[in-house]
Amino acid sequence: MADDLGAMLNQARGGWDDAMGLRFVSATRDEVVAEYVVDRRHLQGYGIVHGGMHSGAIETVCSTGAALDAMARGLAVVGVENNTSFVRAVREGRIRVTARPITRGRRAQLWEAIARDEQERIVSCGRVRLLCLEPGSDLGGKPAPSRPSKQVWRTNRLSMFPLTASVRGLSKRRSVCPDRCIRRRRWFRTQSRMW
Repeated sequence: MADDLGAMLNQARGGWDDAMGLRFVSATRDEVVAEYVVDRRHLQGYGIVHGGMHSGAIETVCSTGAALDAMARGLAVVGVENNTSFVRAVREGRIRVTARPITRGRRAQLWEAIARDEQERIVSCGRVRLLCLEPGSDLGGKPAPSRPSKQVWRTNRLSMFPLTASVRGLSKRRSVCPDRCIRRRRWFRTQSRMW
């Protein structure tokens, strides 16, 4: 079984995850589990959990799993589609969201997540399609990172992410055939600009 990075992700938590109280239970490249306790910030006008909370939680666990898988190849991921269905209204309690991959390709990944309440009833489910980006690809006007943010990297003192040649930006093929690798990298950059 792969290393569980849930504790490390909780230490580096910030932004939306932190604001919504989403906590990772476990995280590997094959399954990500997170949970949150329903409170006032999650509710909409009728007193039930807002659909955006369900969608955001599903996007978070799917994106995290896809990122853990892509980092081993030195890639970043971004969500391009999130289809979430709201199955059952929830007013209180703990919600646990579990994501697993459906397919993991070189350029795209598809993940599926199911959110359940404390009685193990499905409250929402969804699929997230993610695009894998080469380091340096345009991502919101800035280059896509080749590894996690410095905050996550500093937290990773035990080197849970293997520093393979591709993560460091050094490809074994590049030393054998640098022209071919440079041409391939340029081709991927032009493809990622089309998205």
